Amino acid sequence: EKGDVVEQNHARSVRWCRAAAEKGIAAAQYHLGGCYAAGEGVGQDHAQSVRWYRAAAEQGHAAAQGKLGECFSHGMGVQQDHAQAVRWYRAAAEQGDAAAQFNLAASYEQGCPEALLHSQAMLALSLVHAGAVDEAEATTVREAAGLLRRAHEVDASLDPLPALERLAGSRVVVSNCCM
Repeated sequence: EKGDVVEQNHARSVRWCRAAAEKGIAAAQYHLGGCYAAGEGVGQDHAQSVRWYRAAAEQGHAAAQGKLGECFSHGMGVQQDHAQAVRWYRAAAEQGDAAAQFNLAASYEQGCPEALLHSQAMLALSLVHAGAVDEAEATTVREAAGLLRRAHEVDASLDPLPALERLAGSRVVVSNCCM
């Protein structure tokens, strides 16, 4: 449990985290970005959150890249810029970050250019085949199943059934969401 060994103290956590972040430690920069995003131990400041997420993202920290993509997607601390969101989602997704893979697929879904639909389908399939959503919440499972169904619609040679069976652990989701 948090706070069992030492008293939980967000302000002290931020102080030590900032010291490491200023020395270029990507994990500390990412954590500090999260503190600013949530207002834990510091006042909520989305611009500072972006600053620290970007510092970690530029060092290749996948989770920070994904969070930076979210900031650009929603205009939190930066001007909303969907191209930048996709850039950072893709960087994180290529490193196997499941949340970024899903956000990238959702970005393609919302943009809906047909040329990108095949990329979305491939991401959905790779997400399931990689086991990235084995223990996902029901909502994520339904969304992934929907993406797999669309993958089959786009390219009939892509058989989503094995991936859906693996995802669902049974044919329940398959019969409800696909085919």
